[in-house]
Amino acid sequence: MTESSELDTQVEATGETVGEAKWSALRELERRFPGVDKANVQFAVVSEGERGLLGVGHVPARVIASLTAVPAPDGEEEPGSPAARLRELGHLIVIPLLLLPLLPLALLAAPFYALVLRRHERRDAAPHVRPDEELVHELAALEDHVVQNPFTALGHVKPARFRRLSLIVILFLLDYATRHLFNRGNLAGVKTIHFARWVFIDDRRRVFFASNYDGSLESYMDDFIDKVAWGLNLVFSNGVGYPKTRWLVCGGARDELAFKDYLRLHQVPTRVWYSAYDSLTALNIAQNERIRSSLHGDSSRDEERAWVQSL
Repeated sequence: MTESSELDTQVEATGETVGEAKWSALRELERRFPGVDKANVQFAVVSEGERGLLGVGHVPARVIASLTAVPAPDGEEEPGSPAARLRELGHLIVIPLLLLPLLPLALLAAPFYALVLRRHERRDAAPHVRPDEELVHELAALEDHVVQNPFTALGHVKPARFRRLSLIVILFLLDYATRHLFNRGNLAGVKTIHFARWVFIDDRRRVFFASNYDGSLESYMDDFIDKVAWGLNLVFSNGVGYPKTRWLVCGGARDELAFKDYLRLHQVPTRVWYSAYDSLTALNIAQNERIRSSLHGDSSRDEERAWVQSL
């Protein structure tokens, strides 16, 4: 009935009549994409078919059905829909309101937290261990095949409960910041990131980090060291073996060689990863989005002039 792949939004179907062929194609799209709106399905009649004589010379009708808009899975809102925007606005407002009553307690606890933090920073071991050359060559062989590169790393959280609780709070606040503040392809000046995420594993004894970025790993690390070394320290300083930090945000990644060796030491080969536009940088994608928006929206003369100059 169909010659299309399971993930395709186009179906070719046959039937005794054009109507039956359309019905068959629509049923297949509904199976693949539950909740599909019939108004978003376009039909192209390939052949109206031939009835033949007494079954001789019979040719079935053939149509192609194309889905112009894929419905969101059950329980999920379309990105940019009113429901999704309302949910994001609620998250933006509710979290600070819930944390506001805790602010006086946080201010009172801050000096004690700083003292305990410095004690841990002085005691935590930070040996400068260089990665094995064979591992470095294996990782390098997997890089720079397209414009973007993946990065995956695994590391142990420092065993002290103080460090684990600190990391839980830091990742919670980072999630809020990247969700509402750094959500326009610009992470405090770093504009080469397509994706990044930290995830606790093994009952929060280890952390998994994954990212897709533009360019080489060397330039990626340099970008972070130069622009957001303090942000790296916030998270990674709670990992075993990280270069020495001061007051959580100072030092650490500023020791460039020690930091780069630390990342390579904890990096694991990324055998499979996905990129929707592996030949485009984050800047290219943002530029294409602006061009598309200008083509389909109302623009002033100055905006049109700026759009033409950007081509």
